[in-house]
Amino acid sequence: MSAATESPPASLIVINYDGADLLPACVESALATIPASCELLVVDNASRDASLAVLDRYGARVRVVRSPRNLGFGRACNLGAAAARGDLLIFLNPDVTFPPGWLAPLLDTAAAAPDAGLLCPQTIAPGAPPPDTGGPALEDHAMVPGCCLAARRDTWLALGGFDEAFFLYWEDVELCWRAWLLGWRVASARRSWVYHQRGASTGARRWDAERARNSLYTYLKLMRWPVALGYAARLAATCAAKALLHPALAPGLARAWLWNLASLPATLRRRRQIAERRAGDRRALERRVRAQLRDLRRERLARRPG
Repeated sequence: MSAATESPPASLIVINYDGADLLPACVESALATIPASCELLVVDNASRDASLAVLDRYGARVRVVRSPRNLGFGRACNLGAAAARGDLLIFLNPDVTFPPGWLAPLLDTAAAAPDAGLLCPQTIAPGAPPPDTGGPALEDHAMVPGCCLAARRDTWLALGGFDEAFFLYWEDVELCWRAWLLGWRVASARRSWVYHQRGASTGARRWDAERARNSLYTYLKLMRWPVALGYAARLAATCAAKALLHPALAPGLARAWLWNLASLPATLRRRRQIAERRAGDRRALERRVRAQLRDLRRERLARRPG
């Protein structure tokens, strides 16, 4: 294969929707920190703002993949992956920016750990001091965030990409849990780190129904029945309380449950398909999930003032 046709070591795939204010920092820090042998793609989800005008400034340095409609995050990632040429696919939110030297350790970690199907660098808030990069190169987690999610192309194809039943929220959790069940590790690549401005690229309470819909679907699709049904019971109580406190949310939350009911035959079919290929232990995954959720709760409590 000639040098002109070799695959790039990595493809950075930024998913954008109305992110004109975020794109310059993301794109410029990416271009400043990746070698010319890598490629940068932006999948634009039919933005209504000045995103395309912003991207035009960068010319051929940024390849723009335009969707005629807003596909949401996971489906847009699948579209970007189909257009990308790199050996390592790195899916990104536009609120991520990059320090010098972040990519090489991520590439090295991916090459050294073929059993690690999904990797994410450490993510810190803009302006925070650099994190500790000592210790083991990999730290296993039940799930890693989709804001900077990396997968080798062969692993991505074997996993089948993001589940396109999702529009937004929980698509990264479902992919991570599915990867564990299909025999891959999911881990933080501790030698690499990026900045992530959390929440800058999404809304807030109006997405509660989407979270309820997608989380229930994920549990029904992937977890043992006692765990899935226990989660459904807790979620039902939470949704009822939210509907009482915020009546405007009630129709969306009801639609989330109705969608899962109508989709149950398809969900069960996908559940059986994964069971046929399963190489990981559901109980072990559930233990990882519980442990990570406990850690996240402790972190949130530690961040509370007073």
